[in-house]
Amino acid sequence: MYRIRSAEMDRDVRVELSRRCEGASQDGARDTACATFSRERTVADEPKGVGHNLGPPLEDVHSPPWGDGDPYIYHLWSRAYDAVWKNESWSIVRFRLQRAERLGLTYREYTLEILERGRYLQIEDVDRIAEIKARRRAQDK
Repeated sequence: MYRIRSAEMDRDVRVELSRRCEGASQDGARDTACATFSRERTVADEPKGVGHNLGPPLEDVHSPPWGDGDPYIYHLWSRAYDAVWKNESWSIVRFRLQRAERLGLTYREYTLEILERGRYLQIEDVDRIAEIKARRRAQDK
């Protein structure tokens, strides 16, 4: 009830201010309140129609995280992603980080290579390391 009364009073004040400012603009004697009122006035301040609940606009439609696709497929992919990037033990993280730094890769790139190819990169895998670095440079641009 307080909100409705507040909105009604605000509307009444705005209507009175607009009437006073219209008269002042014809006389050429505009005061600060009129200038502020005309600057702050937007389309959202226009009176709402009958039955409008003053809620948020319906144009900002909330879309679910899976977009237009199948929610079950989204659920499967999110579970698989969580399973792959689960918290590893510190020893495994340290091992992978040391090898990645030695090869000039990030931890994520090195771990993705293990997950995609099923093998650990060695210093002899120069071509594959160059491909990964080239992909990183292309994504950075």
